[in-house]
This record gives sequence, structure tokens and C-alpha cells, in this order.
Amino acid sequence: MKLLVLYEELAPYFFNNIQHFAAQYQTPILIVVKKVNPIAPFQFENKSKYVEVIDRSQFSISQMIDRIRQFQPTCLMQAGWIYPTYFEITEALKLPLNILLLDNQWKNSWRQKVGSTYFRWRYKQLFQKALVPGEKQKSFAEHLGFDEKDIEMGFYCCDTQIFQNIYLQRKKRKKRNYTFLYIGRYAPEKNIEMLWNAFIEACETYPNEWKLLCIGKGNITPIKHSQIIHLGFLQPKELADVLMKVDVFVLPSIFEPWGVVIHEMVAAGLPIISSSEAGANEFFVRHQENGFVFHPQDKEELKKYLKQLMSMSDESYFNMCEKSYELSQKITTDSWIKKIHHLCTISN
Repeated sequence: MKLLVLYEELAPYFFNNIQHFAAQYQTPILIVVKKVNPIAPFQFENKSKYVEVIDRSQFSISQMIDRIRQFQPTCLMQAGWIYPTYFEITEALKLPLNILLLDNQWKNSWRQKVGSTYFRWRYKQLFQKALVPGEKQKSFAEHLGFDEKDIEMGFYCCDTQIFQNIYLQRKKRKKRNYTFLYIGRYAPEKNIEMLWNAFIEACETYPNEWKLLCIGKGNITPIKHSQIIHLGFLQPKELADVLMKVDVFVLPSIFEPWGVVIHEMVAAGLPIISSSEAGANEFFVRHQENGFVFHPQDKEELKKYLKQLMSMSDESYFNMCEKSYELSQKITTDSWIKKIHHLCTISN
């Protein structure tokens, strides 16, 4: 087997896991991606002799197809349709097994209805399987024309071993630091300004020493407040020390098709306060068991849950930590690797 991955924006969790997959099954993999996003300038270390990554901007379509044919893939995975050129490549290669990767939630919007009709007419015949994160994406795949038997869930997975090690360290120390954590872009869809305001108001009505640690950057100017700390963008390897110094992860997004960061945080044993828009809640957040889920337009609801975590007893807090880790094991790197192998080797 030789696997071609036509991806969009390479992420550390995917790159780590695909290297684990390549090593375990000694599978050559060629990954085609766009340039690194300057807002999230991840540094990637390729430790695998089986994996090669190429920048699509360096090739014309014909050059790209020639380069891929030299690789001689036996199957491919294509990330959605945000980059239409990938359809041209998939169509030209005529491989026996093509898998569509999809993370959009089905919202039953007019645009989705029109787009899905066009996909069924123009592109569905190119793909035999779909790999999606969860139920809402599965619904989207069904609207695209895929039979239920041809849809596999569990597309997204963090590098669980890394965060499990952090969980074990946190469990051993069993110490509270009275600090919330946000990781993500400083962008409108992430709703970070509402988080800042809700946290400040919670501290005003419930005076305390809690802090809010924010990691990331973007086009929103960081707010200045004595209890809010901005660390800027950090590489994944820099997170371990941070996660030993925080208590709760907060994701306030108004748009979050999945949110692998939630999987990472529960694997590290952190309780979660999550927007109801985050798809990853489906697997990894149980309201009032390992955190809270709130409506992203409701600042008062978010503020209520911030204050509940601030006033929570140690016993209740550490029970939430254990529940988070338990939920994180629904998908692991090992199970993800086996899933990818199964998908890429099944007959049509």
C-alpha cells in the first residue's frame, strides 16, 4: 500500500499520528499541503523515512499529477472541497480507492443543500468512502450521497500518548493552580472577546486570584487585564509545562466544526467549558460530569460556569479531571492507526 493525502493545512496532531501509522505498517505516504499558516506557524519535524510532505504552491496541476504518479499511490485521502484542484488530481489519477475527508457539520442551510446536490452530480463517483469526525459530519456525508456503510467516524485524533503523559504527571502532583486556559486564534469566530469579558465580570462579582492564560495570536488585539495573561503562539512541545500550571480549558467558539484541542485537553485530564458549537463535545464533554457546555452567544451562561469552577471543591474538581481522561480514551492514536489501515486496505 502507498497512501496519498491531499490535505489542506497540516496540523501537528495529524502529522504525528500519520507518522506513527507509517512506522507501524511501513507504509510510504505522500502528503500534499498548502503553506504553513502565519497565524499558526507550526514547526514540523519529520522523523519518518516513510513520509514525505510537499508544498502544492510549488507545482502546476500537471507537474503535481506527474509528481504523484512517480510516487505510485494505491489509495488517496482528499480533504473536502476547499481546494477544487484536488478534485482534478483525484479524477486524473483514477485510483481504485479514494476516501473523502470531511469535517463540516450539516446545518441544513441553503448553501449546503445546493452544494451537496452539485457534489452528488459532479464528484460523488470519484469516492468510495468518507471519513468524518462525528455524527453531524456523518449526516453531511449522507447528504453528499454516501451510504451509511461507507462512512467511518473518528477522522480526528490528537496524539494521545503525549497528553496521557501530561495527565499522569498532573495526577501525581494533584495540585490546583486556579487558572483557566484558552488555546486558539485571536479571531472573531473563536469568540475570545466574550471570554475575556465574561472572565473579567466573573472576577468582579466573585473576587478571587484566578487567572486566564491565553495562547495564540490573530487579528484581535489582546485585552489588558491584571488577571489575563497572553503567551502568544506556542509550539506543541512548549505546551507540556503550561498544562501543569492550569486547571480548566475554555473553548468559546461560535464556529468550531470539531476542535481537536478539546481531545488534547481531556487527554491531559482537564475539565472543559465548551461552546455548544464544538463538534468534539459529542465524544469528549459531558455536561456537569467533566465540565460544562454553554451557548456561545450567552455571556451570562459562560460567566455562571466560570464561577462554578472557581468555587468548586477539590473533590469535585479532581473527579471531573478523571472523567475527562476517561472520555479521552474513546479515540486513541492506536485505534486511529488501525482505523486508517482498515480503511485503506478494504476492498471496494
